[in-house]
Amino acid sequence: QGFSGRYKHVDIHKFLLAGQIDSYDLESEDTMPLPTLHPGERTCLERGHARGLTIHSGSWHLEYGRGAVATTLPFAMVDTLLVS
Repeated sequence: QGFSGRYKHVDIHKFLLAGQIDSYDLESEDTMPLPTLHPGERTCLERGHARGLTIHSGSWHLEYGRGAVATTLPFAMVDTLLVS
């Protein structure tokens, strides 16, 4: 389980190759989960939005960032140094 990050200048497209991803919108007062992502499906995290995620064991996904991708590096570095 984790936090997607909030990127002001990048849209993140996630393509699920195997497994399952459950998510919920952190921008909404409604705590209902978003539709479960299954293999072959994709989702987009728009600029400025954030999600909570559960990426199930055995899942593989590909992420494509569109926008000023270099602005995502500080979040990625902190996550790598503190979590991994």
